[in-house]
Amino acid sequence: MFKDEDQETVTISSDSSSEKYVRDQLCQTNEIQEEEKSSQCRVSQDAETQTEFIDALPNTKKIQIDNSKALCNFLLKVYPDVTEQLIANSRSHAFDDYEVKWEEQTDAIECSFTLKHEDATLENEQITCLSWNSAGSTIAASYGHNDHTDWCVHKSCISMWNIDRRNLDSKKADKTIDVSSCVTSIHFHPVVPALLAGGDFSGLVYIWDLSREEDPLVANSGKIEDSHQEPVSKVTWMKEESGARFKHKLMSISTDGKALLWEYNQLKKELQLMNGFILQSSCLPRTNMSIRGDAELGVSCLTFSRHDDSMFLLGSENGGVFKCSLSARGALIKGLSSGVEFRSPVTFAFTPHTAAVFAIDMSPFHHNLFVTSSMDTTIRIYSLLQPAPLLTVEAGCGYLLDAHWSPTRASLITTSTADGRLMFFDLSESSVAPAKILDVDPEKHEISSCRYNLSRRNLLATGSSDRSIRVWTLSSDLVQERSDDITTMDQMLDENIN
Repeated sequence: MFKDEDQETVTISSDSSSEKYVRDQLCQTNEIQEEEKSSQCRVSQDAETQTEFIDALPNTKKIQIDNSKALCNFLLKVYPDVTEQLIANSRSHAFDDYEVKWEEQTDAIECSFTLKHEDATLENEQITCLSWNSAGSTIAASYGHNDHTDWCVHKSCISMWNIDRRNLDSKKADKTIDVSSCVTSIHFHPVVPALLAGGDFSGLVYIWDLSREEDPLVANSGKIEDSHQEPVSKVTWMKEESGARFKHKLMSISTDGKALLWEYNQLKKELQLMNGFILQSSCLPRTNMSIRGDAELGVSCLTFSRHDDSMFLLGSENGGVFKCSLSARGALIKGLSSGVEFRSPVTFAFTPHTAAVFAIDMSPFHHNLFVTSSMDTTIRIYSLLQPAPLLTVEAGCGYLLDAHWSPTRASLITTSTADGRLMFFDLSESSVAPAKILDVDPEKHEISSCRYNLSRRNLLATGSSDRSIRVWTLSSDLVQERSDDITTMDQMLDENIN
């Protein structure tokens, strides 16, 4: 259809017989006149005016002043008697032990909510951890298996309920987060209600931002060589630093013996390993624990001091209890390959339990006291000032799983048991027997976790191995501070410090 073709050249001659001449000519326009001027705004002034006072405002009452002689005579007559009575009241001791209670009084512990997320995938799992958000309105629960014989291949989730919702569904969580492995620990940020940290059985540390509806996962630790290689025991947010509004620090511990310090950048959505510690028996102070010379101690529980930001306490799987510091310069642990130097954080070792330590908690009222609960069926109260415990209580209820100081009473300790009970030890009344025992689960499922609501301090949540969450409204005597609480703990210190 188309092809190449060459045509002959065609030449056309000019018809003009003479040559054309060309000349250049220049011209110039008139010069453009330019002029610059400036202007200045006028000076302004502010003035205030006040309306005149209206003598009679609508819906108001005038105060009538009584300067009558009759009133003056009456006051002069009753003044001596009233003055005498007021002086007598100021010297009276009739109301020394009386405390005004403005809030509503309750004499019994009541179960306000019973929550259980009905999901077929969670049938064989149990609650591993509970956490309240900083607003005190949302309770989160993590789920996992407690019978792993090998690496975890189960999928799990985290469920959350807002107890302030009018249409609360006790059998379906308001929000769920799917996780590819059993979740072993969760902790809401103490200031930002939407931030939730967690750790799983594979050793990963997660950060979720619940304000993101589609994908709340914003960061995780990844499988770097210096991260945890065994299940995470606990994650805990650290106290907020001044000026670090969008940078938050947290610590995670694991059964591999590591305690890792992370920094989460909320703007960049990054989780970065800042520092690392490891519990190795060869670097620990001498105790009566029977361990191999170079073994790593699995870390089972963690608590930070409320009075010293650099101090924290660790409990181990073999019963060890240790005082640690972020600034400790212990022996350098070799054999790890990243730029983070791993050192021993231990500065002091306490008399150990005879079995694994399940929980450890610093007192919010006294900077030297902390409590531990153990698989050896005892709870102990220690002082930072000496290795031996100040008090050891054997409750006679089997394993004691979780233990916490009351956020409102200095002498009250709460612990959960493996046979479905919650025990309240009021040390101002007795140092041996619990003041109250609450049968949480009639079927005696173990209470794996209990958490006080720090915003609504009369609420406490418990999580059972049958995946049930119960929110309890505590009785007034367990919430309201007593005048002898601090005195009781001070006396215990004075009597037992060697």
